[in-house]
Amino acid sequence: MYYPAFIELLIRTVYFKAFQSLSSKKKKKSKNKISINQLDHIIKDYPINKGDSLMVHSSLSKIEAQPEIIIKYLRSIIGEEGTLLMPTHPKLIKEDGFLKYDIQKSKSRVGYLTEVFRNSSDVLRSKLPFASLAISGPKAEEYLKDELYTNVLPHGKMTPYQKFCLDGGKVLCIGVSAGNRATVKHVPEEVLDDEFILKNVFIKKNVRIYNDGKFYHELTVRERTEDLIPFLANSRLERDLVKNGIIIKRTVNDIPIDYLDAKKCYEWMLLKAKNGYIRYPYAKYIPKYRITKAID
Repeated sequence: MYYPAFIELLIRTVYFKAFQSLSSKKKKKSKNKISINQLDHIIKDYPINKGDSLMVHSSLSKIEAQPEIIIKYLRSIIGEEGTLLMPTHPKLIKEDGFLKYDIQKSKSRVGYLTEVFRNSSDVLRSKLPFASLAISGPKAEEYLKDELYTNVLPHGKMTPYQKFCLDGGKVLCIGVSAGNRATVKHVPEEVLDDEFILKNVFIKKNVRIYNDGKFYHELTVRERTEDLIPFLANSRLERDLVKNGIIIKRTVNDIPIDYLDAKKCYEWMLLKAKNGYIRYPYAKYIPKYRITKAID
């Protein structure tokens, strides 16, 4: 369901300001699940082919299969010549004034499926924290090359995320919506960096990176501030991405199975951001996020 901007802002304001504490309480979860056969029936209609780079976001509780079976199925869609990616955003701990990230040991906080995948023997994980990726396939090393030395934004220039977008990657969301969960939506604003019309979006954080317990690297990374989350317009953005053929939405048993074209999304959002259309239309009401030009 899509909402007018002012209604979405009202809903978000009520949720984030008045009832946010309720989110920590146990919620009743739907028992609906999708089988691999049902999933395959949907995906066959999507433009996902052998040799593609496929980034997967998922909710394991919505899939009627073990993680290993799901991963095997996803690999079969793109074949040995394809590259499979999953975000494995780590939970970082603070130690001696630094956030600590261990490439091998820091657990993913975005689902058990991603944790099983990142621990697979043929999977590489990105060294850049906050939005780390687990990648398996012939393009894994290419996507991860020089990621620490080209940029200090998790989704910025020459990061695995931008390379994936420019390479024509495909995004598949199982049990979650692309409008909410597709990480590639962050790439345009971080690629624009100082040219992004919304200012003070990124905050600096000092990180020490380890590899299987051994010190590897120390750096300062900029990350998007979470203060802006209540001012996102996900409903509006998803509506526009669907309208422009960038997102395709299907459901089975009320479970979303969404497809997103990463390159088209990147190019469309980059062009729109340069012309004033951003994902934070309500940010103009926050003085510290100065806007350099009018936005819609």
